[in-house]
Amino acid sequence: MGTLIPNTFEAVVRLLAPEPRIQHWWSAYREMFVALGSICAKHSSPLGNLTFGIWEGHGFQSESNREELSQIPKLVMPTRVYFLLTGDLLSLGELRYPSSDEWRNPDLMWPDDHAWFVGTDVDFWSLYVGGSLEMTEEIESLFGGSCMRVSYSEKLPVES
Repeated sequence: MGTLIPNTFEAVVRLLAPEPRIQHWWSAYREMFVALGSICAKHSSPLGNLTFGIWEGHGFQSESNREELSQIPKLVMPTRVYFLLTGDLLSLGELRYPSSDEWRNPDLMWPDDHAWFVGTDVDFWSLYVGGSLEMTEEIESLFGGSCMRVSYSEKLPVES
C-alpha cells in the first residue's frame, strides 16, 4: 500500500470505482471523484491548491504537444511517471486530457497542506485515500459498502 499512498496518514480507505460495464461509467466515476473531493475539502486548508498527478502513459502525447508537455513538472516513481498540474477543488470536476473533450480522472491528488492523499492506477478499479480517521470515517459513511478500511501492510490488489 505504501507504494501508492504515503505512509504518514492515520487511516487509509479503499473506495471501489463504479462497475466499468455500466452505461455512462465516466460520468459515474466523475461524480464519485467530485463527492470524494467535497469531503476531502473539509479536511484541508480552504485557501490551498490541489496537485493532480496524471500518468504520462495515458496516450495523449503526440508530436503536436510533445514540446508543451515536456515543460510540465513530473513526479518520477519506480513504476510510473506523472505530469504534475495544480488547480483548485473546482478543477477536479473539469479535468480533461489534451486528446479528449470528456472528463478524465487524476491518478494522484493531494492538497498543498498534505492533509490527505488520493491515489489510483490504470491497473485498479479502486481509489485509495489516506487521511485523518475523521475524514476516512466520513468517506466510509458516504460510500457505504463500496468503501473499506485497509492497512499499509496490505498489498495492492491485482484487478482486471
